[in-house]
Amino acid sequence: QFSVPFFVMYVPVLIAIIPPIFHTAFSFPDYIEPTLFSLYPSLDALVILFGVHDYRMAALRMFGCFRPKQLVTGHTTMFTANSN
Repeated sequence: QFSVPFFVMYVPVLIAIIPPIFHTAFSFPDYIEPTLFSLYPSLDALVILFGVHDYRMAALRMFGCFRPKQLVTGHTTMFTANSN
């Protein structure tokens, strides 16, 4: 969770602010910074969604990527989690 805000929010701002302080010329496209700022909420949500095990399993179940594997043991039928 550290890398998304660092690279999407802080690095572009530092790249835009630091060169004028040291009187150096640095060409940074104007559209990159607002684009990265607008991508931050969705990227942060994806990091949480796939980083937290319970959320990841719920998302996989929701999209049909996670089907329970049926085990038959004697007279009892058991279901176990299978990530196939």
